[in-house]
Amino acid sequence: MKKKFLSLVLALVMVLGTFGNVFAAAATDKKEVPKLTSTNQKVQWLIDNKIVIGLADDEGKETGNMDLDSPIRRDAVAKMLVYAIGEQDLAAKLQGLYRPFPDVTVDSIVNGYISVGASKSSPANGLPFIEGYNEDGTFRPQREVSYAELAKMLVVLVKEDLTKDMAYKANRDWATTWMRWAAQEGILDGVSVADEHAKAPRKDAFAMIYNAFYKLRTVKPVPTNETRGIISKKSVNYDLVLNQGDFEKKFKVTNETVFVSAKGDTQLWLESILDRNSYFVGSLVRVLADKDGNVSHIIEMGNPVVGLQNRTTAWVDLGNKTLDQAQSSFAVDAKDDVTLKVDGENKLDNIRFGGEKYQTTSDTVYYVADYDQNILTQMKDKAAVAKLLGDKTERVYLAYEVLPKSGVKEAKVVVFNNAKNQDTNDIVRVEKAVSRPDFMLSFQKPGYNPTTIEQVDLRKIDTVWPYNYNFTNYDVIDLAHRNGELRNGNVLIDYEKDPIYEIKDLQLVEPDKTTKNVEIEKANSIVLKDKYGFTNSFDLSANTKTFFRNQLVKGEKVQIELAENGNKLAIISVVPETDELRGKMVDNSDVAKDPEVVTGKFISFTPGENGQLSHVLVYLKDGDTYSPRKTPFVTKLGVTKFGVDGASRPAAGDVLEMTIKRINNDNIVGEIIDVKNHGATFEDALAQHKETSIKELKDANLLTDAIEKAINDAATFAEVNDIVDKAKNPAVYDFIAAEAKVTAKDDINVDAPTKKAIEDAKTAYDELNAEQKEREDVKAAIASLNEKIEKYNNAADEDLEPIA
Repeated sequence: MKKKFLSLVLALVMVLGTFGNVFAAAATDKKEVPKLTSTNQKVQWLIDNKIVIGLADDEGKETGNMDLDSPIRRDAVAKMLVYAIGEQDLAAKLQGLYRPFPDVTVDSIVNGYISVGASKSSPANGLPFIEGYNEDGTFRPQREVSYAELAKMLVVLVKEDLTKDMAYKANRDWATTWMRWAAQEGILDGVSVADEHAKAPRKDAFAMIYNAFYKLRTVKPVPTNETRGIISKKSVNYDLVLNQGDFEKKFKVTNETVFVSAKGDTQLWLESILDRNSYFVGSLVRVLADKDGNVSHIIEMGNPVVGLQNRTTAWVDLGNKTLDQAQSSFAVDAKDDVTLKVDGENKLDNIRFGGEKYQTTSDTVYYVADYDQNILTQMKDKAAVAKLLGDKTERVYLAYEVLPKSGVKEAKVVVFNNAKNQDTNDIVRVEKAVSRPDFMLSFQKPGYNPTTIEQVDLRKIDTVWPYNYNFTNYDVIDLAHRNGELRNGNVLIDYEKDPIYEIKDLQLVEPDKTTKNVEIEKANSIVLKDKYGFTNSFDLSANTKTFFRNQLVKGEKVQIELAENGNKLAIISVVPETDELRGKMVDNSDVAKDPEVVTGKFISFTPGENGQLSHVLVYLKDGDTYSPRKTPFVTKLGVTKFGVDGASRPAAGDVLEMTIKRINNDNIVGEIIDVKNHGATFEDALAQHKETSIKELKDANLLTDAIEKAINDAATFAEVNDIVDKAKNPAVYDFIAAEAKVTAKDDINVDAPTKKAIEDAKTAYDELNAEQKEREDVKAAIASLNEKIEKYNNAADEDLEPIA
C-alpha cells in the first residue's frame, strides 16, 4: 500500500521540488510578475513557474497535492525567497558544500537555499532576510512560520527605505510595526489576518510571497559563474587573484563574501584573512562570482600545508559527481615519494604514490602551488608539467574517477605542491627592457660592484611560465634553469609597481650597542624610510642579493624583497636617485605589531559616512621638520577627540601626537586609535610671540619719544598738559606737569605740594627709564633670537632634500 506521506524529505518536495528538478532549472529566463488579485490565481502562478511543487509519492513522482491548509515551514520560505532574488543557480552550486547553520546538514535537500539565504542580503536595503536564532545560532528549518514572522522576512526583502535601526526598533515593538509595513508594501493584499501570531497556512503564505514577488516586479534568475584556480597573491583590500600569467583571473570580494575552508568551516573572507593572509596563498579554490566578478563564496578544495584534509564535498560536480580524492604524504620529512612517468613524447603519462597508479588523460587539469618558488598557477598541459617537475616530486593531491569495468583510476585534477627539486635559479636584475623583434633579455647578476651585462634569448623558453616577456629595466627576476636550459622568469621586484624607499641609515648592531652611520662594509642593518616618513630596519647579510653593494649609501633610493622570516633582506636593488618614493613601509613580519606613536601637523578631518571610518590628513613629522606631503590616516574617533581639550575641533597647524596601528591598505598609512593635541607648533607660537613683542616695543618707543619731546620743547604748562593728555598716562602726566612748572617761562611760585609732585614724578620717570632699558634688553634678545632662527633655517634648507 502506498503511503500518503513518505519521509521528511518527501514532504519537503511539495514545496522544494525534487533534488534533480531544483538543480536542472534554467537560470536564464526573466519573468514579469503579473497583477493578480485572487489568492487562487497567485498560488497557481507560483505552481506554473515551478516555485512550488506538490507532494511526491513513494517513487518520487509529483502528485499535484499542494496541502494548502497546512502551516508553512522556514525551509520552504527560504527556498522561495532565494527564487525571489534570482539566486537559485548559486543555491545549486552551494548544495552540499557546507553547513550554513549547525542544524542544516550537508545532505539536506534545502542546504543550498539556506546557504544562499545565510550569505546574501536583501537587494532592496542590504539587510539579511534569513537569520538564525540568537540564543543558539540554529536555523530550525522545520519550524512553522507565523503571519508576523513571514511578514517580517518579506518586508526586509522588499522595503527599500528600511534601515538596521528601524528593524531593531520594530523588533522591540513586535509585531505591530512589521505588520503595518507589510500592509503598506502590499504584502497582505488579499490576505485576511485575524491573529498575526497564528501559524500561516500555506495558501495565505503563498499569496503573501506572491505579493512580495509582485512588489519586485520581475523574477530574474542570476547566473553564478564558477572559476577554479590557485590563490596566487595575498589579498589586498578587496582583491582576489587566482593563478598567474595567461591563467591569471582577478576578482573582487565584498563584505559578504563567505570563505569555506578545506575543513568545512565558514567565515567571512575579510575576517579570515586578517591574521592568516599568507596561509591561503597556494590554496586550490572554487570561486563563485557574478558577471562583474563580485565574489559570493570562496571554497577551499586543498592547500599546500595539509593537502585535502579528507573533505570530499568541495569536489562536487567535477565530472557531474563527487570524485574520489587521494594524496601523497604531506609530512615535513616527505621526500620524492611521488613518481611521475613521462612517455616517449616527453609528456606526463601517470602518477604513482602510496602503491597506486593514477592515469592522466588529455582532459586532466594540472596546477602547481609552490609558495617558496612563487609558482602558483594552472599549467598549460602535461608536457609543461613534465618539463617543470622531471620524474620525482612530493606533496601531491588529486581527484580521480574509477572506470567501471577496467578499474583504471583516471586523474581529473592534480595539484603539485613542490616544484623546486629539479631547478636551479639565478637572481638577476634587468638591465634593458625586453622588446621585439629579438626578445633578448639583458641582465646583471648581484655583486659589490656592477656586474657584467649578460643576455639570453627569451624565445628559447618553451615551457613559458608565466609567459611574461614584459620585463622592464630594474625589474629583479628569478631565472630558473635545468641542465643549462632557461625555463622561467619570475618577477621578484617589479620596478614600476613595488615600493621605493630611501636609505635612512646603515648601522652595526651588536649585542650591547648599536653604531649608526657606518660604512657598508661594516653594516649588518639598514634603516629605510617610506614616502610618509615611516622607517623600519632590516638585517643586511652577506647573503643578501644586492644590486649593487657599493651603492648602498645614505640617501639612495632602493627596492627590496624580504626573506621568509620577514626580518632579513633577501634582495635590495638601488634605483635612480631621481625616482620618487612610493608605497608604505613594509612590516618585518606577518605578526600584528604594537601601535606606534607618531607626530603630525593637523590639516583636515573628513567624517565617514554610513558607518565608514573617518579620514584624517596631516603633515607627518620627519626628524626635526614636517613633510610637505599630506599623509592619510583613518580613525573611529570623533573630530572633537582631536581638539586641544579633547572636546573641541582641532585647528589647522595643531600638533597631534597620534597612536596608530598599521592596516592592510596601500592608500592609507594606518588607523589612529588615540590622539593628543599639543596646540600650535613651537615655531608658530614663537612667530606669534615675536610679532606681539615687536608691536609692544614699538608702542613703548613711540611713547618714550613723545615724553622726551614734551619735556624738551614745552614752553608752557598748557602746552605740556595738552601733549600729556594725549599720552593718557597719569604718572607721566604728573611728572611733565611738575617739570613744566619749574622750567616754564611763566613765573610760577613752587610750593611744597608742587615739590612733592616733582619728586614723585622724577621717581616715576626713573622707573620709566628702567622699563625702557628693560625693553631695549628684550629687543636685543629678540634680535639675537631672530638671528639664531635665521641661521637654523638656512642650515635646514641646505640639509633638507625635497621629499617626493
